[in-house]
Amino acid sequence: AMVLAHEIGHAVARHNAEKITQQMTITMFRSALFLALGMDIAAGPLMLGLQLPYSRTCENEADTLGLQLMAKACFDPRSGPKAMSRLSSGHASAMPEFLSTHPSSATRVAKLEKQLPEALAVYEGGCHTAGRFFSSFSQF
Repeated sequence: AMVLAHEIGHAVARHNAEKITQQMTITMFRSALFLALGMDIAAGPLMLGLQLPYSRTCENEADTLGLQLMAKACFDPRSGPKAMSRLSSGHASAMPEFLSTHPSSATRVAKLEKQLPEALAVYEGGCHTAGRFFSSFSQF
């Protein structure tokens, strides 16, 4: 449920539209610099200073939205951090986080665990009745 809710979080936050706008702005900036200087010196700094941090921010936002969506859909949000840690098990990354499009799994799990109390309040506030109903099916 966490992975699906995370992807829905990207859609809800309109990350694709934001990235298209960002890419258009970066392309115009790089083109202007190229015309002025005759060389493309902005690619690396823009990637490290703007695109990668923004991508990690989007991933964190999608995680946050996903956890809330899970809770509102009556899925136990405590499984969210567990799912994110399982996704990375056996895939130790040698790449530093600042060079990655995604936060490290440890960072993601820590942030999700900090957000659990709020998600649990949503889950427990609206899912007790539904939870008892759905848990009766686990007997089959």
